[in-house]
Amino acid sequence: MIETLSKEKDWRDARIVQEFPNKTCKVRYVNRLISKVDLTGSSDRSSSTVAAAAVVVVVVVVVVVVVVVVVIVVVVVVIV
Repeated sequence: MIETLSKEKDWRDARIVQEFPNKTCKVRYVNRLISKVDLTGSSDRSSSTVAAAAVVVVVVVVVVVVVVVVVIVVVVVVIV
């Protein structure tokens, strides 16, 4: 619902909290959700998990490439 109100009616955090006084949501929580929707296009938890996993994979690949390059340089230097 927060996602819909944010996208379709362009409501911000304080307006959403004000319109639903019976809910105990804090403005800060709604603001974080709206920021996530603006950034990822969705409020799904899985999208941030997938993005974090992708970052980990990229970091691991970069580390492996750096190690391989260092090993190759050391071997070349030792041979020469």
